[in-house]
Amino acid sequence: LVLDIAILLPLPEYYARMDLLVAAVKGSTLQPGVEEVLIPGETRWRNYHQQIREGVQMDSTTIASLSALAKEAKIATPW
Repeated sequence: LVLDIAILLPLPEYYARMDLLVAAVKGSTLQPGVEEVLIPGETRWRNYHQQIREGVQMDSTTIASLSALAKEAKIATPW
C-alpha cells in the first residue's frame, strides 16, 4: 500500500504528528524484563548503520561458499 500523505495533510504537520507518536511510544512504561520500546524498522536501521561502520557479518559457511564462487570466477575477495 502506498499513500501520498501530502494529499491528506501538509507534510510538516505529518512529520510533527509522527514525532509526537514516536515520542509517546518510546516514552511508554516498560514492562519487567523489557529494556526498550522499539518502533517498526528501528532494529533494521540500527543493523544497517552498524554494518556500514563495521561491515556485514557472515558465517564461515557463507564465506567459504562465496570464496569458492569468487575463485571459480577469478575474482579477488576483500577478506
